[in-house]
Amino acid sequence: MIKKRVNKRDFTYTEGYMDEENKKPLGRVALVGALFLSLLLLTAFIPARWVGLEPKVSGYTPIDFSSIKPAEEVLKESDRDNNGTVTWRELFEANLPEGETLQLEATTPDPKIQKALDDPNNLTTSFAKNLIVSSTYIKNNNITDPAAQEVIFNGITQEELNKTASKKYTLGDIKVAKKESKESIRVYGNQMAVILKNIITVKDLETDLPGVIDYLNTKNEKSVDPIKKTATYMENVVGKLLLVEVPPSAALYHISVLNQAVVYRDVVSNISKIIDDPVRASISVEKYPKTSLDTLRIFITLKNYFSVQKITFTSSEAGYVFITGYTLK
Repeated sequence: MIKKRVNKRDFTYTEGYMDEENKKPLGRVALVGALFLSLLLLTAFIPARWVGLEPKVSGYTPIDFSSIKPAEEVLKESDRDNNGTVTWRELFEANLPEGETLQLEATTPDPKIQKALDDPNNLTTSFAKNLIVSSTYIKNNNITDPAAQEVIFNGITQEELNKTASKKYTLGDIKVAKKESKESIRVYGNQMAVILKNIITVKDLETDLPGVIDYLNTKNEKSVDPIKKTATYMENVVGKLLLVEVPPSAALYHISVLNQAVVYRDVVSNISKIIDDPVRASISVEKYPKTSLDTLRIFITLKNYFSVQKITFTSSEAGYVFITGYTLK
């Protein structure tokens, strides 16, 4: 959480800092909750023994880690109709013990879970699928070396982490004016101040992550509404930053601001998906404190730009925030 300078309802941000004591428990709570929800999703279809790895045994057997490619081997064996696409049913039918496939055939999945399973962008689904595939590979190949198991697990974890990387915008993605003047720079400053006016507020800090934690404790889906609204707001902010005309001298500053806004948008958007995609949310919740602080620093970035350009704003102009500093309200 960000510590407040003056009082609960109104304080001015300068540099700020993270409260490490409070940051860590929050991450643990969200991660534990997300993993719990993930296990619920898995146990609706998968016998518990299929989720774990082989027990650790004594001794050590050298293994060529670079040769471990569970997805290629297991998925190829599971593709019953040879169409190049492995469905969840094919995966289970190919790998469930004999007798349990009959139980699978008689099982009708919950529509909500089925929707998540069919969503190619659902990280919980892809992680669960990769976990089953990897567990099957480990079992079929009798891999008991803990180091080899760890390599496989770290690989599927990193695969999901990579999917949360934010897009990086470059100069070719923004509208750079052909020329500039002191007045056009002033206009740009006022426009940016309006766009970024409520990028992070006290209300956001009091309701966004606390709402997610409340959901984990109560399963009240309405508790996630605040951070969903923040995600929508940030989507609009990014859209406006891409449309504003930027003075040539501000181009690099603008790219920096834009990319930080994109990162913050993606983090809150990912967390807002806690109900249907807990793995995606758990990955991003750990990034929230630092990302929030870095996002507030975009005002310092722009303040430095206008200072270099010797542009000042009056108290009646929106750009005055780049003179006084951003205030959380």
